[in-house]
Amino acid sequence: MQRYNSSVIGKKSSVSSSSASGIFSTNNIADETRADNWPLALELGKFDYLVVAAGGSGGNYRGAGAGAGGIIYKVNQDISFSNTYTITIGAGGSANTSYLGNNNDSYGSNGGNSSITTSGLSETAIGGGGGGGGRTGSQRQGRNGGAGGGSGSGYEATNSAYSVGGSGTSQQGNDGGDVGQSGGTGSNLAGGGGATGNVGGDGAAIGITGTSLYYAGGGGGSWSGNSYSGGSGGGGTGGFNIGSSKNATANTGGGGGGEWYHASGSGTGGSGIVIFRTLTQNVGNVSTTGSPTVTTDGAYKIYKFTGSGSITF
Repeated sequence: MQRYNSSVIGKKSSVSSSSASGIFSTNNIADETRADNWPLALELGKFDYLVVAAGGSGGNYRGAGAGAGGIIYKVNQDISFSNTYTITIGAGGSANTSYLGNNNDSYGSNGGNSSITTSGLSETAIGGGGGGGGRTGSQRQGRNGGAGGGSGSGYEATNSAYSVGGSGTSQQGNDGGDVGQSGGTGSNLAGGGGATGNVGGDGAAIGITGTSLYYAGGGGGSWSGNSYSGGSGGGGTGGFNIGSSKNATANTGGGGGGEWYHASGSGTGGSGIVIFRTLTQNVGNVSTTGSPTVTTDGAYKIYKFTGSGSITF
């Protein structure tokens, strides 16, 4: 007999992205694989890649949190040897410093797209949607994006046509929160921005670097000076004049936090990131531009781009 993730007698099984020891049931292996913890060996000539777009900025004046940048994560893909992969890293949405409220200028801005392209391959993650803003008498809807921005709120909150969060891109990110709701969240998808007065959605935990890390958390909303947290994965905090914590974390794709009412502006979006992982045997003649960070995790070589560049295997 065996227990789930352990034998009845002896040590409990242990598992990580680079090794596994012990006795495992089929169900256990499936669960660990879905969580990106099971050490699936890449084949020669294959690689994994993660593309995360930049997050949007939060809304200003009763502002909602922004949506995170979209996520594309694929494993065991064929490498096009001798072809150059061009990498573009999206910039985070810039802060909105207009806070008069009675104008339609209280939305946040969308984040920039991130992409990898070469002959026969083109992958583009869509930038996160800016958070909705408020105005007297009505809410302002969040923008669409990789993940949608949340909806802002007005004094009277009577216009239901503008009370919904922005839509996320299919297979890349979740919808933003409607008025009174948190941002959308889900496995391997970017988190939506939280509506005014609600938290941002969590992003995705991905172990491509050898450690499971969260990417693309939605921004938190604001409400009457209170702070609402951003989602796991770099989402900024919403609130009233709370300083730099409104800004999403750089190179996570997180959405910026919403601002209640202040000239300091809403939170900026987090810039994007692109990561490749492949067996060390595949990189004998590799060349890069853009100064990626290169690390080793067991049998794998990992290339992390936080700025635009290229890689040739």
